[in-house]
Amino acid sequence: MANKVIIGIVGKHYISDKKRTDSYIRDEAIFDNGALAIGILSPNEELFYCENNWMQLEDKLLKSDIIGQIKLCDGIILQGGITNEAYESFIAKYCYDNNIPCLGICAGQNCIAYALNGTIKSVDNPENHNKPNEEYVHYINIEYPSKFYNIVKENRIKVNSRHKNILEKYPLLQVSATDEDGYPDVVESENKKFYIGVRFHPESLYKIDTNMNNIFRYFIDQCKKVNKIVKANMDKDGNIIIKENDITDKVVYISYEYEGVTIGLLAVKDSNGNVKVVINTCQSCGGSPYAYFVQVGNKIQCQNCGNMFAIDELDNLVEDGCNPIAVEDKQIKDGIITIGTKQLKELKGKFEDWKGPKA
Repeated sequence: MANKVIIGIVGKHYISDKKRTDSYIRDEAIFDNGALAIGILSPNEELFYCENNWMQLEDKLLKSDIIGQIKLCDGIILQGGITNEAYESFIAKYCYDNNIPCLGICAGQNCIAYALNGTIKSVDNPENHNKPNEEYVHYINIEYPSKFYNIVKENRIKVNSRHKNILEKYPLLQVSATDEDGYPDVVESENKKFYIGVRFHPESLYKIDTNMNNIFRYFIDQCKKVNKIVKANMDKDGNIIIKENDITDKVVYISYEYEGVTIGLLAVKDSNGNVKVVINTCQSCGGSPYAYFVQVGNKIQCQNCGNMFAIDELDNLVEDGCNPIAVEDKQIKDGIITIGTKQLKELKGKFEDWKGPKA
């Protein structure tokens, strides 16, 4: 249990007779994707537990200490519902300020916008948007590149719709999908690890729709503890030096600073224990803020185009397409990896707007 991701789900877990609300389905989506869930409560709420699934944390939860509750979690879900409370937007703002992964669903999308001084308005044709009894209602068009595109990897998907309001102003957020009326259906922060609000309800479709389940799966993946990020150590000749023993099968991100620009590398051992070091941007996407790789099991994935590359093959990739850029000047001797910086300096332009992992 200790190694599982813990997701905090904000409020609205039960109605008075302890009958499960639709939020339980969302809890189930968390459990089905290998994580655990706890309730994040307002100072005036009481805590109820599901029979088998909720973690028993009565002694740790202080109802007056919302931040203390958030710190128990690796990520936060702001649920849908007919109300938005001030403490929900407080939680959303805390997540934004501290780069804690946060998923806002329907009314939860309102919260992540309110947290950044956003506003909502009524839709012009609520009869087309508030259809709680229909499995699918309309299509949404997805922006490329965007973080949401990286989740579903499609330009257009069908969703449900149970709302009468929509975002009007959403400062610091970018629209990553619009509905057929042009309303923003998905918004995100390009500067945060995962700060996404969706207007539809993926928790109602995740068992039958891969795209909906991928939202929860990707969210939970982003909630996992980050790989090690270190600032490059330099030798007297200006080369980057890394202890070979510091490199494992978990990617280590290395930040090299040159003329005020952070240039990223990643180092990892393959299945045979060989050290692989590549520059953390892909060749075709280089220059995009999202042109960096994250580890997904025994592969790395470009966060701009979504292409994946096996760690075992990083030394064998051709210098073309979306392949990672190989480090040309690398030597390993007496347990020390030495990397020359001439190539890195030449790639400075690809990293000026880069938003990858930095020390």
